[in-house]
Amino acid sequence: MKHIIKISLLIFLIGLVIPCIAIAGSATLHWQPNTESDLAGYRIYYGASSRSYGPYIPVGKNTTSYTINNLADGQTYYFALTAVDTSGNESGYSQEVSKAISSSSSSSDFSTLVRQYLTHIYQEVLGRDPDQPGLDWWANLILTGRMSAKEVAQGFISSDEFRGRNVTNSEFVNILYRAFLEREPDSSGYNFWLAQLESGKSRQNLLNDFLASHEFAIVCHKYRIRPYKHGENIAGQALAFVSHLYIECLGRNPDQSGLSWWTQLLLNKSMTAGGVARGFIFSDEFKRRDTTDEEFVSILYKGLLGRDPDSSGYNFWLNKLRSGWSREQVLNGFLGSSEFASVCQSYDLSP
Repeated sequence: MKHIIKISLLIFLIGLVIPCIAIAGSATLHWQPNTESDLAGYRIYYGASSRSYGPYIPVGKNTTSYTINNLADGQTYYFALTAVDTSGNESGYSQEVSKAISSSSSSSDFSTLVRQYLTHIYQEVLGRDPDQPGLDWWANLILTGRMSAKEVAQGFISSDEFRGRNVTNSEFVNILYRAFLEREPDSSGYNFWLAQLESGKSRQNLLNDFLASHEFAIVCHKYRIRPYKHGENIAGQALAFVSHLYIECLGRNPDQSGLSWWTQLLLNKSMTAGGVARGFIFSDEFKRRDTTDEEFVSILYKGLLGRDPDSSGYNFWLNKLRSGWSREQVLNGFLGSSEFASVCQSYDLSP
């Protein structure tokens, strides 16, 4: 193609909450794909003044969303998109969108979740509310990525303060359930673990068993905290991811055979996380739920992104369905987003 691609690119900005700490803000762009056969890719332009952009960001032709990080707090940015064909011809700019950046939104949300998690640990493990210096110290270790939730848990249980409580074996088992699984113990589990301690199992080994469970990983991801160091307990992470899909997509706890089957597909790399998610969404069981479009979009946010929908993003996807997009197209938008990739990274899974 010798002439510049004639396209009408429509781009949208939606909010994004990423489980990481940053000193600057982020913006996520979504756009409708160009259908030209010789499309080579896109270029994203942005700057602090309308129609005054810096160097472009090249984006692949199969991409329809992109997150720009490290944007200055308090600054309004303007964004536009072009398409490029295989001969290097570039289209005109799309319509422009803008966003006022406030880094406090994403980073403070994550900080709040971390502090909620730590407050719970203080109360259940140490039996008291956190002191401010201690809370700040532990929170900083998590927020800067220097400690995983597992390491924090080990730190609390091995602390002199906890040892000074001199709890019984029965109390110790109860504390592990309440602190790290966030629930009361079931009778069979309680009796099993108590018997393990009474027969000589060390408390440290018992703690490690709890922390290796996919149930612990699920709790951590609820707070957007990495449960383990990168590459640690891959099986537990995969179990947690699949369990989350059962709960949010199918509305029930996983059955053991199904949980094992889906998890094994992830572990042997027969399926990516996106492939497994697609399997849940297009399963007969999910179809029998007969969800409304509103319910469908909310399920995608909670099941795939692990959060409640923000209003602008929710309305964007709901409007796409109402304008004729299929549910598969909307699902593809979620699975192809950088936010879903970030979620998968936190589970040590390929999107």
